[in-house]
Order: sequence, then C-alpha cells, then structure tokens
Amino acid sequence: MKNFSLISSCFSPLLVVDWGPLAQDTLYFRAASSTRDVGRHVGGLIDRMVTERGTNLNDVHIIGHSLGAHTSGFTGQSVRSGKVARVTGLDPALPGFTDQQPDKLLDPSDAQFVDVMHTCAGMLGHDRNLGHVDFWPNGGRVNQPGCGGIDDFVGACSHGRSYEYYAESIARPAAFKAYPCRSADEFREAKCRSGPIPMGDATPTTARGNHFLETNAKPEYGKGF
Repeated sequence: MKNFSLISSCFSPLLVVDWGPLAQDTLYFRAASSTRDVGRHVGGLIDRMVTERGTNLNDVHIIGHSLGAHTSGFTGQSVRSGKVARVTGLDPALPGFTDQQPDKLLDPSDAQFVDVMHTCAGMLGHDRNLGHVDFWPNGGRVNQPGCGGIDDFVGACSHGRSYEYYAESIARPAAFKAYPCRSADEFREAKCRSGPIPMGDATPTTARGNHFLETNAKPEYGKGF
C-alpha cells in the first residue's frame, strides 16, 4: 500500500501513522480498544497542522484498514477545527465493533464524505453500512477471487484484498466499475437501475448507498470501464 501511496505523494503531502506496537498487541481486544486513543492523538495532530501550518481540512483524506479504519473514524471525530474532507475505511474490523452507536465505530459523521470497502464482511470485516457509500466487491464476503483454502481459513486473504483493490485504484482510477444496487442478488441478476461509478481513490464524493462489482482473481484486479 505504501508503494502505491507514493504515487499520490508526488501531488500532495502524505502522512503515515505507525501505531504498530499497539495494533500488534497479542490480545486483540486490547488492540481494538487502543483505536480511540490513537485517533484522538492523530486528531490533535491534525488540529495543530491546521493552526500552525495552515492545513486546509478540505484537503485531508484519512485512509485505514481493519482496526485502522475505525482509527481513521475516531481521528475524524477528534478533529476540533472542523470536519476533514474524507475518510476511507478498508474492510473495517468487525470483532470488538458490534456496538450500534455512531461514536463507537466508523460512521458517516466522521468526515464530509466516508466511503467504505467490504471484502470479508461477517468474519474479520464489518457487515453493516458504515459510510455514505459502501462497496461490496464480489458480494463483500469470503472468499474473494484468488483467495481460498488454508490461506483464507479465517478470512485473512479476503480481508487484505480491500487495501490491494484500493492501492490499484490509485494507479488505475477507472479500474473498478461499481453499480448501485439494493443487494448482491440484484447485482448478479443485472437488476441495477443506474450506471456505474469508480470504486477506490476516484470515487465521487456524491456517491451514496450500496454499490456492487466483480473483480479478477489476480492483479490487475479491476475489470475496468
């Protein structure tokens, strides 16, 4: 993901938050409980960037995977100088985040625009709509194409597909063609009633609701427009 992110860093500043010592805690739920504190500290840093560096919140886009998706939401919640432009949640973690209250997990109120990608819903990833727009590639669940067997026994491969898809979308903005639909079944039956939008970095901030698409089993994952 970092390698692909460097592409965008040529055009705008890139800040990488390494909270590895907390995220890698052998007790998962202790790591999950740290997401709020990390978000609070990063939110404070963004406020300082606004006051001391003149950072425009309309230019701030926060991206996180799994626990990092909720951390990104808590960061958005914690910014006091306004509302950041965008938060992207890549297969937000489900274990430890089943509370229905918006301030307990990633939520549309965390930014001006929140987009979410689901690739292991109901197992490692959340199965609820958490954004203004939620993408469900290949139905959003295990096994994602190219995953399976012992490598995806607990969903790790499918869980990781979200950041692989997003990384590819930075280099290939039109790679992932997603259709607004009420359900995965309607998508499979070609009953979606309007045209596609790109999933990933180029997702329009006007997008709303559930969107479905299919991917390839290996890079290039996106089937394109």
